[in-house]
Amino acid sequence: GFPVGSILAKNLNLSLIERVGFSVLMPYNAKVYLRSEWWRPLHYGDRLVLEDLAATWQAMADTEQEVLAQGGTREEGLQAVRDYFYEGPIAEQIVAHHQKKGGLITREDLASYAGYWEEPLSGQYQDYTVFANDTWCQGAVVPLTLQILDGIDLKALGHNSPAYVHTVTQALELALADRETYMADPKFVEVPIDGLLNPSYAAKRRETITPGQAFGRMPEAGNPYPYEPGRGGKPNGTAGMAANLPESGQKELLAATGDHLTLGKDTTYLTVVDQLGNAVSLTPSDFPESPMIPGTGLTLGTRMTQFRLDPDHPAALVPGKRPRITPNPGMVFKNGKFYMSYGTPGGDMQTQAMVQVLLNLFVFEMDPQEAVAAPRFKTVNFPDSFAPHNYRPGTIELEQTLYERVGEDLKAMGYTVVAEDDWENSFGGVCLIIKDPETGRLLGAADPREGSWAEGR
Repeated sequence: GFPVGSILAKNLNLSLIERVGFSVLMPYNAKVYLRSEWWRPLHYGDRLVLEDLAATWQAMADTEQEVLAQGGTREEGLQAVRDYFYEGPIAEQIVAHHQKKGGLITREDLASYAGYWEEPLSGQYQDYTVFANDTWCQGAVVPLTLQILDGIDLKALGHNSPAYVHTVTQALELALADRETYMADPKFVEVPIDGLLNPSYAAKRRETITPGQAFGRMPEAGNPYPYEPGRGGKPNGTAGMAANLPESGQKELLAATGDHLTLGKDTTYLTVVDQLGNAVSLTPSDFPESPMIPGTGLTLGTRMTQFRLDPDHPAALVPGKRPRITPNPGMVFKNGKFYMSYGTPGGDMQTQAMVQVLLNLFVFEMDPQEAVAAPRFKTVNFPDSFAPHNYRPGTIELEQTLYERVGEDLKAMGYTVVAEDDWENSFGGVCLIIKDPETGRLLGAADPREGSWAEGR
């Protein structure tokens, strides 16, 4: 097992009534995370032992070893592990639980699943090539934002000055408006991604930044189609749809969803670079309040909450389609060579935190730990990715230290400014590894906003 950290303890700090309800509605979850003791929560430092999950992992490892013992290859062993999970005993337990609880997943759904390799998206900022996953996640927001900012002398504005916060916020809002309008599973939606990541398109979007004046509402999406090779400037049916929410609709949405946006605190991030230079960057996500499969220790995903029920939205719910999710691990190359792996939890804050950390490194030449610890800001001037897709027009949130420095100046620009506690993990928890291009030395950094750490061997 392992000791319960501060974030997990906070997530499990349920009231007595909530713990009773948790135990009634999700008895297996309560068995795992409350140790069947509904009358007391797990406290910080308590030891959590996930015996069923360990047994599941062991069974998968044993499946591979059986193949290898019979002379099979590593690839054949891994295929057997995949089949054990998606077609064997684990699949049977998942389907049985769905059937018992009125769920939708069938044996055929699991058996037909297969992962695949894909080429990452990328954009250029100075000497850096910033890579992101395809538009089934929000990762393209990072290179799009950086390319919008690439023609602006951010260093002259001063780090986290009022003008700097305003300029970066508007670049983010322009990119997020394009996310809302165009980005979705590219197997189902024709996403004009080449146009969106074209530097000339970014320059056009840069022209819409309004110095000294907040947008006040989510800006309209741009038109990337003239920059999309072979399109002749012609959009598809979703172009401009989602970002052009009328102001009356914005007010109705705000009234319906309340005045506070709560980001999920269920995600984590991990990056590893080995002695050969191989690097991995991943952002897994689950949470104990999502149903678990009895006897396995496995948690069902909740990412379908990031679909939209509007059939005209690019991220509309469609059978077989992936929701446009928020997790988006990243990598950066410098002058054509691996330079950095990085990422963060934080829902819609992920891309915002990642952009701010990259600018801290690239523009202000901070050391890695300084870059991830610097005060942050976040815009919520767009529909949230999680249902019910809360939207707070014209609002920006600042960590308290930053609010004291620039809050009043931003209010004068027309922002609704909200102060939040310093080191609040809703501002992300960026972790990274940088490979020094001259010495090959690896430098790690871990965000103090989360229970994060960096280590080397």
